[in-house]
Amino acid sequence: MKIQHTTMKDSILVEDRVAMSLMWLGNGNSLQLMGDLFGVSKGFILVIMKEFCQMVRLHLQKLFVQFSNEP
Repeated sequence: MKIQHTTMKDSILVEDRVAMSLMWLGNGNSLQLMGDLFGVSKGFILVIMKEFCQMVRLHLQKLFVQFSNEP
C-alpha cells in the first residue's frame, strides 16, 4: 500500500489506511461510520479494504496460513 499524491486532494497515509482496514474488519462498523471517522467516502473505504486485503493475502498468507498434506 503506498500513497499517491494528486493535485486534487491530500493523500491518506498508509497508517490511516491500515487503521481503517483493521477497524472495519475487527468491528464490522458501517462504511458510513468509518467514512465519518476518517473523513473519506464509503466508496473510497471499499477501495482501501480491497487493496489492504490483497496486500495481506499477497504478503502474509504464506506466513500465517498453512495447509496439511494429509488426506
